[in-house]
Amino acid sequence: MKRHLRFSPRSFNGGRNLPSLSLVLIILILILTSAHLGHTEVEVKESQPYLADRHKIAGVDCSGCHRESPPKQKAGSEVCVECHGDYAKVAERTARLDINPHDSHMGEIDCDQCHRGHQRSVLVCRQCHKFSMKVP
Repeated sequence: MKRHLRFSPRSFNGGRNLPSLSLVLIILILILTSAHLGHTEVEVKESQPYLADRHKIAGVDCSGCHRESPPKQKAGSEVCVECHGDYAKVAERTARLDINPHDSHMGEIDCDQCHRGHQRSVLVCRQCHKFSMKVP
């Protein structure tokens, strides 16, 4: 005698496992949604036009870089290295890029030559080269 298996919500132990199945589906949806929300947060950070905005999102207020409130002058590279490390450390972190802008023939230029706090950042290398990398 052949037995045919049919699956329906009631076929799982008389319908008693339906709440368990619903719970599994809810957990799966929450996991997938939380993964998407993390991705969205990264997209939001990347969409910020200025470096100062990205710092603010990370919890660094104006005095974190300018050391005075209200700021009277731009923050120099000596402030950047306090959080991001010296030029060699930054060059290590960007070593995986196709072209490492922190290990170039230009040497250790001031951070604000590329990274602009309250203006769009630029890539100084583009004055001569045709690189297409994004500068945060």
